[in-house]
Amino acid sequence: VYGKDLDALVAKAREVQAALAEIPGLQNPDLNVQDATPELRWNVDREKARALGVTFAQIAQTLNAATAGQLSTYYQSGGNQYPILVQVPQNLRNTAAAMRELPVGYAADGTPILLGQVATSSTALGPNQINRQNRTRTVS
Repeated sequence: VYGKDLDALVAKAREVQAALAEIPGLQNPDLNVQDATPELRWNVDREKARALGVTFAQIAQTLNAATAGQLSTYYQSGGNQYPILVQVPQNLRNTAAAMRELPVGYAADGTPILLGQVATSSTALGPNQINRQNRTRTVS
């Protein structure tokens, strides 16, 4: 099933799944979609960030490095190459309160500009996986 609205896709896919389950000989039809998972969302106040001299790209890069890590360099030994990943310690990214203290840039005088100064957090439910075919969301 293809479309833009994930909720509508899942509903239609569940209808198809139920219809398939009624076909004799067809066992355990399954979907490639799971229930939504909790996620932390950051809403950037772009005007405030701009006024403090911080770009949206800096904020996004900080959040990405903090949560997923960032490839810094490679270590070479004995003909092997090992990636070196830099990541914020887990205790500084476990909670929204801790992440608000992450520096996303620095003022001209060297004072850190913290994530909490330019963004607010909220929790929401989101898909744990998004499947696409030809750039269109799919549920199968």
